[in-house]
Amino acid sequence: MINLNDYLDRINEQQRRYIRVYNKNTNSKKKKMGCISKYFLRRNLHTYVSESTNYIKYLSEFVVMEHDAKKAGHHFDLRFKLPNSNMWASFAIPKGFPKECSKKYLIIKTKDHTKKEAFLTGKIEEGYGAGTLKIFDKGKCTILKWHESTHIILDFEGIKIKGVYHILKPDTLKKKDQYFICKAENPNKWRELSKDN
Repeated sequence: MINLNDYLDRINEQQRRYIRVYNKNTNSKKKKMGCISKYFLRRNLHTYVSESTNYIKYLSEFVVMEHDAKKAGHHFDLRFKLPNSNMWASFAIPKGFPKECSKKYLIIKTKDHTKKEAFLTGKIEEGYGAGTLKIFDKGKCTILKWHESTHIILDFEGIKIKGVYHILKPDTLKKKDQYFICKAENPNKWRELSKDN
């Protein structure tokens, strides 16, 4: 369970100001939230969320690689096609994808890849990414929100990876390549907030 006031330290200043107004109006400073989606989708916050210019509906594709790396050890690499680009974003996910919305895992942004690089399998002997790579899952996905520096929302349609996930950059993560990933509790709410790009 995540205390709302504790979470204020993990989101950007604009969101903090809005939450303080929400707390003042509802006298709910001690109320606990089980998932980030509950925080965003409170009635008083719905207008704030829906007015964001970063909500889109961009049809994309993704691949998750299982990577047994020489230096980093065993982890997963999430790669998905960027909006209006031929390049693929890439994140290293040490613990894999959280299955419960109350959990969040640290992930690391890595360099963007070409499609050929994103789907590379087999053994890399040395250099960047040295180790063994194989495809864990792949399929279509929809980018529902794109604000690379703070908040990305992805809707996966894979065989193993399904549903809506948040990729978040809270203030507490000082390194620019560090993010959190968590699963959305009510995915249809986020799908409704997106619009055709």
